[in-house]
Amino acid sequence: MAPSSFAVSALPDRKGPPLSPEGRPGDLVCPNISPRERRKRLLIGLFVFTGAMLALGVMVMLGLERPWRLLLFPLFATAAVCYFEWRDRTCVALAGLGTRKLTDKMEKVEDVRELVRMRRQSVWLMGKAMLVAVPLTLFALLLPR
Repeated sequence: MAPSSFAVSALPDRKGPPLSPEGRPGDLVCPNISPRERRKRLLIGLFVFTGAMLALGVMVMLGLERPWRLLLFPLFATAAVCYFEWRDRTCVALAGLGTRKLTDKMEKVEDVRELVRMRRQSVWLMGKAMLVAVPLTLFALLLPR
């Protein structure tokens, strides 16, 4: 039997990334948004990322000083969060509120273990988003004027 078959899902006392039922880090643990909500996040993420890249192009073409490019960080971070919310089927805000929206209605998460797993996954998601946004911002800073 594979070692991962003995792994346990993320529990409140566990450190590190959330685990799937199969015990793989980073896999889906507790979805809290519907396919419709996921589509919204994907579209918003693509729109914001496109806007950030266009803004970067304008900044480079206008010859603005490099520190102005730091203003792109919130855009890159927003785009990354939206992408990871889409991919992981988890809304950070809903997890923070202790709710989910798997249909058209918002519902409260009553199971404490599920809520802890959902919030742990949200923290992991935000960390991944920052690991994307920081290098994108550094790339923007390194481009010539």
